[in-house]
Amino acid sequence: MERQRQLPFHMHINLELLECIFLVSSMLLEIPAQAQAGTNNKKYISRPFRRLLDYNERQAFAGPPENTRDHIMSAAKALASGEWEKAKDFIPAIKIWDLMTETQSIKDMLVRKIQEEGLRTYLFTYASYYSTLGLSQLAAMFDLPSQDVAALVSKMIFNEELSASLDQVSQCIVLHKVEHSKLQALALQYSEKVANLVDQNERLAGGNTTNSNSNTNNPNYSHNKSHH
Repeated sequence: MERQRQLPFHMHINLELLECIFLVSSMLLEIPAQAQAGTNNKKYISRPFRRLLDYNERQAFAGPPENTRDHIMSAAKALASGEWEKAKDFIPAIKIWDLMTETQSIKDMLVRKIQEEGLRTYLFTYASYYSTLGLSQLAAMFDLPSQDVAALVSKMIFNEELSASLDQVSQCIVLHKVEHSKLQALALQYSEKVANLVDQNERLAGGNTTNSNSNTNNPNYSHNKSHH
Protein backbone atom coordinates (compact mmCIF):
# COMPACT_ATOMS: atom_id res chain seq x y z
CA MET A 1 0.00 0.00 0.00
CA GLU A 2 2.82 2.39 0.87
CA ARG A 3 4.55 1.59 -2.39
CA GLN A 4 1.37 2.40 -4.35
CA ARG A 5 1.31 5.86 -2.78
CA GLN A 6 4.90 6.47 -3.90
CA LEU A 7 4.11 5.69 -7.56
CA PRO A 8 2.88 8.52 -9.80
CA PHE A 9 -0.83 8.32 -10.61
CA HIS A 10 -0.28 7.63 -14.33
CA MET A 11 1.69 4.49 -13.48
CA HIS A 12 -1.39 2.92 -11.89
CA ILE A 13 -2.95 2.32 -15.33
CA ASN A 14 -3.04 -1.32 -16.33
CA LEU A 15 -0.58 -1.93 -19.18
CA GLU A 16 -2.79 -4.57 -20.80
CA LEU A 17 -5.62 -2.02 -20.86
CA LEU A 18 -3.33 0.53 -22.54
CA GLU A 19 -2.31 -2.02 -25.17
CA CYS A 20 -5.95 -2.94 -25.73
CA ILE A 21 -6.94 0.70 -26.31
CA PHE A 22 -3.95 1.21 -28.64
CA LEU A 23 -4.70 -1.88 -30.74
CA VAL A 24 -8.44 -1.21 -31.01
CA SER A 25 -7.77 2.39 -32.06
CA SER A 26 -5.21 1.15 -34.59
CA MET A 27 -7.72 -1.35 -35.97
CA LEU A 28 -10.37 1.32 -36.51
CA LEU A 29 -7.85 3.45 -38.42
CA GLU A 30 -5.79 0.80 -40.21
CA ILE A 31 -8.47 -1.51 -41.66
CA PRO A 32 -10.37 1.20 -43.64
CA ALA A 33 -7.07 2.75 -44.74
CA GLN A 34 -5.84 -0.63 -45.97
CA ALA A 35 -9.10 -1.19 -47.87
CA GLN A 36 -8.81 2.25 -49.46
CA ALA A 37 -5.19 1.85 -50.52
CA GLY A 38 -5.37 -1.80 -51.68
CA THR A 39 -3.65 -4.98 -50.58
CA ASN A 40 -0.23 -4.04 -52.01
CA ASN A 41 -0.03 -0.86 -50.00
CA LYS A 42 3.05 -0.58 -47.77
CA LYS A 43 2.07 2.61 -45.97
CA TYR A 44 1.15 2.02 -42.35
CA ILE A 45 -0.75 4.10 -39.85
CA SER A 46 0.31 1.75 -37.06
CA ARG A 47 3.27 -0.48 -37.84
CA PRO A 48 3.04 -2.55 -34.61
CA PHE A 49 -0.61 -3.34 -35.37
CA ARG A 50 0.15 -4.35 -38.96
CA ARG A 51 2.97 -6.63 -37.81
CA LEU A 52 0.68 -8.36 -35.34
CA LEU A 53 -2.04 -8.72 -37.98
CA ASP A 54 0.39 -10.10 -40.59
CA TYR A 55 1.76 -12.58 -38.06
CA ASN A 56 -1.76 -13.67 -37.11
CA GLU A 57 -2.75 -14.15 -40.75
CA ARG A 58 0.29 -16.37 -41.38
CA GLN A 59 -0.76 -18.83 -38.71
CA ALA A 60 -1.72 -22.22 -40.17
CA PHE A 61 -4.37 -22.83 -37.53
CA ALA A 62 -6.54 -20.07 -36.08
CA GLY A 63 -8.40 -21.21 -32.99
CA PRO A 64 -10.93 -19.24 -30.97
CA PRO A 65 -9.52 -16.06 -29.37
CA GLU A 66 -8.09 -16.60 -25.90
CA ASN A 67 -6.56 -13.28 -24.87
CA THR A 68 -6.92 -9.57 -25.62
CA ARG A 69 -4.67 -9.59 -28.69
CA ASP A 70 -6.47 -12.61 -30.17
CA HIS A 71 -9.85 -10.90 -29.80
CA ILE A 72 -8.61 -7.73 -31.52
CA MET A 73 -6.88 -9.60 -34.37
CA SER A 74 -10.01 -11.71 -34.96
CA ALA A 75 -12.12 -8.54 -34.98
CA ALA A 76 -9.73 -6.86 -37.43
CA LYS A 77 -9.90 -9.78 -39.88
CA ALA A 78 -13.69 -9.87 -39.60
CA LEU A 79 -13.92 -6.11 -40.19
CA ALA A 80 -11.63 -6.33 -43.23
CA SER A 81 -13.79 -9.06 -44.78
CA GLY A 82 -17.02 -7.09 -44.26
CA GLU A 83 -18.26 -9.13 -41.28
CA TRP A 84 -18.75 -6.26 -38.88
CA GLU A 85 -21.19 -8.29 -36.73
CA LYS A 86 -18.37 -10.67 -35.77
CA ALA A 87 -16.08 -7.74 -34.98
CA LYS A 88 -18.89 -6.28 -32.86
CA ASP A 89 -19.00 -9.52 -30.86
CA PHE A 90 -15.21 -9.85 -30.41
CA ILE A 91 -14.37 -6.36 -29.12
CA PRO A 92 -16.95 -6.01 -26.28
CA ALA A 93 -16.09 -9.56 -25.18
CA ILE A 94 -12.64 -8.41 -24.02
CA LYS A 95 -12.70 -8.62 -20.23
CA ILE A 96 -10.15 -5.85 -19.65
CA TRP A 97 -12.83 -3.21 -20.38
CA ASP A 98 -14.25 -3.92 -16.92
CA LEU A 99 -11.35 -1.96 -15.42
CA MET A 100 -12.73 1.26 -16.88
CA THR A 101 -15.57 3.36 -15.52
CA GLU A 102 -18.83 3.52 -17.53
CA THR A 103 -17.95 0.24 -19.21
CA GLN A 104 -21.25 -0.16 -21.04
CA SER A 105 -21.14 3.30 -22.62
CA ILE A 106 -17.59 2.58 -23.82
CA LYS A 107 -18.69 -0.71 -25.37
CA ASP A 108 -21.67 0.99 -27.04
CA MET A 109 -19.34 3.65 -28.47
CA LEU A 110 -16.95 0.99 -29.80
CA VAL A 111 -19.81 -0.93 -31.44
CA ARG A 112 -20.93 2.29 -33.12
CA LYS A 113 -17.40 2.98 -34.40
CA ILE A 114 -17.14 -0.60 -35.70
CA GLN A 115 -20.40 -0.11 -37.63
CA GLU A 116 -19.17 3.15 -39.15
CA GLU A 117 -15.70 1.89 -40.04
CA GLY A 118 -17.25 -1.33 -41.34
CA LEU A 119 -19.36 0.77 -43.72
CA ARG A 120 -16.32 2.76 -44.84
CA THR A 121 -14.33 -0.44 -45.38
CA TYR A 122 -17.19 -1.95 -47.40
CA LEU A 123 -17.42 1.11 -49.65
CA PHE A 124 -13.67 1.23 -50.21
CA THR A 125 -13.57 -2.49 -51.05
CA TYR A 126 -16.67 -2.93 -53.21
CA ALA A 127 -17.46 0.51 -54.65
CA SER A 128 -15.85 -0.41 -57.98
CA TYR A 129 -18.39 -3.25 -58.43
CA TYR A 130 -21.46 -0.98 -58.19
CA SER A 131 -22.92 1.87 -60.19
CA THR A 132 -25.44 2.86 -57.51
CA LEU A 133 -26.07 1.92 -53.87
CA GLY A 134 -29.22 2.65 -51.89
CA LEU A 135 -28.84 4.42 -48.56
CA SER A 136 -31.59 2.27 -47.05
CA GLN A 137 -29.76 -0.89 -48.16
CA LEU A 138 -26.51 0.23 -46.51
CA ALA A 139 -28.43 1.32 -43.39
CA ALA A 140 -29.95 -2.15 -43.10
CA MET A 141 -26.62 -3.89 -43.73
CA PHE A 142 -24.79 -1.98 -41.00
CA ASP A 143 -27.70 -1.35 -38.63
CA LEU A 144 -27.32 2.42 -38.85
CA PRO A 145 -29.91 5.18 -39.34
CA SER A 146 -30.20 6.31 -42.98
CA GLN A 147 -29.35 9.92 -42.10
CA ASP A 148 -26.14 8.77 -40.41
CA VAL A 149 -25.19 6.74 -43.49
CA ALA A 150 -25.86 9.78 -45.69
CA ALA A 151 -23.73 11.99 -43.41
CA LEU A 152 -20.86 9.48 -43.41
CA VAL A 153 -20.93 9.08 -47.21
CA SER A 154 -21.12 12.86 -47.68
CA LYS A 155 -18.03 13.28 -45.52
CA MET A 156 -16.17 10.64 -47.57
CA ILE A 157 -17.12 12.43 -50.80
CA PHE A 158 -16.09 15.82 -49.38
CA ASN A 159 -12.71 14.43 -48.27
CA GLU A 160 -12.24 12.90 -51.76
CA GLU A 161 -12.04 9.41 -50.26
CA LEU A 162 -14.95 8.19 -52.40
CA SER A 163 -15.58 9.14 -56.03
CA ALA A 164 -19.35 9.42 -55.96
CA SER A 165 -22.30 11.76 -55.64
CA LEU A 166 -25.35 11.64 -53.39
CA ASP A 167 -28.76 11.69 -55.07
CA GLN A 168 -31.11 13.14 -52.47
CA VAL A 169 -34.23 12.47 -54.56
CA SER A 170 -33.74 8.73 -55.05
CA GLN A 171 -31.75 8.34 -51.81
CA CYS A 172 -28.93 6.62 -53.69
CA ILE A 173 -25.17 6.89 -53.92
CA VAL A 174 -24.12 7.26 -57.57
CA LEU A 175 -20.60 5.84 -57.87
CA HIS A 176 -18.26 7.24 -60.51
CA LYS A 177 -15.79 5.10 -62.39
CA VAL A 178 -12.32 6.59 -62.16
CA GLU A 179 -9.67 5.50 -64.63
CA HIS A 180 -6.11 6.55 -63.94
CA SER A 181 -4.10 8.13 -66.69
CA LYS A 182 -0.83 6.53 -67.74
CA LEU A 183 1.11 9.12 -65.74
CA GLN A 184 -0.99 8.48 -62.63
CA ALA A 185 -0.54 4.72 -62.99
CA LEU A 186 3.24 5.12 -63.30
CA ALA A 187 3.28 7.47 -60.30
CA LEU A 188 1.39 4.89 -58.22
CA GLN A 189 3.84 2.15 -59.25
CA TYR A 190 6.76 4.41 -58.37
CA SER A 191 5.33 5.26 -54.94
CA GLU A 192 4.77 1.54 -54.22
CA LYS A 193 8.39 0.73 -55.14
CA VAL A 194 9.67 3.56 -52.95
CA ALA A 195 7.51 2.35 -50.06
CA ASN A 196 8.91 -1.17 -50.52
CA LEU A 197 12.47 0.16 -50.43
CA VAL A 198 11.76 2.19 -47.28
CA ASP A 199 10.21 -0.87 -45.63
CA GLN A 200 13.22 -3.05 -46.51
CA ASN A 201 15.68 -0.42 -45.25
CA GLU A 202 13.81 -0.12 -41.95
CA ARG A 203 13.86 -3.89 -41.51
CA LEU A 204 17.61 -4.02 -42.23
CA ALA A 205 18.24 -1.13 -39.84
CA GLY A 206 16.20 -2.88 -37.17
CA GLY A 207 18.12 -6.12 -37.70
CA ASN A 208 21.48 -4.35 -37.46
CA THR A 209 20.42 -2.61 -34.25
CA THR A 210 19.36 -5.92 -32.72
CA ASN A 211 22.64 -7.58 -33.70
CA SER A 212 24.74 -4.73 -32.33
CA ASN A 213 22.83 -4.76 -29.04
CA SER A 214 23.23 -8.52 -28.69
CA ASN A 215 26.97 -8.24 -29.42
CA THR A 216 27.38 -5.46 -26.90
CA ASN A 217 25.66 -7.50 -24.22
CA ASN A 218 27.77 -10.56 -25.05
CA PRO A 219 30.74 -10.80 -22.62
CA ASN A 220 32.81 -12.77 -25.16
CA TYR A 221 32.41 -9.92 -27.65
CA SER A 222 33.83 -7.32 -25.26
CA HIS A 223 36.61 -9.73 -24.18
CA ASN A 224 37.69 -10.38 -27.78
CA LYS A 225 37.49 -6.68 -28.60
CA SER A 226 39.86 -5.80 -25.72
CA HIS A 227 42.41 -8.34 -27.00
CA HIS A 228 42.32 -6.75 -30.45
